[in-house]
Amino acid sequence: LVYSWCDVDLFDNVRDYLNELPDTSPQGDLVWQDWRTLEGEMRSQALGGVTGRVTVPTEWMMAAGAVIQLCRWFNVGKGAAFGAGCFLLRDEIPPSVA
Repeated sequence: LVYSWCDVDLFDNVRDYLNELPDTSPQGDLVWQDWRTLEGEMRSQALGGVTGRVTVPTEWMMAAGAVIQLCRWFNVGKGAAFGAGCFLLRDEIPPSVA
């Protein structure tokens, strides 16, 4: 998407970038949710997507925060079928730290 809009190629090899991310994994409770059915002349199609909450480890934000911010600014998710997706990014202090 960044390449399409800005003619900028962020990575020579995305797989190398992903392999460099810290071993910690995001935690969350994501589920698939069907929102509605689109009725067509020949067939109907269920529309839905992933919804829920994900906690991104600090190590990931330090390593990939710029890419995550780009996803937010370019509305990655919002380009889902019929504009039915998006995500919010919030800074939160874990209860164990507060």
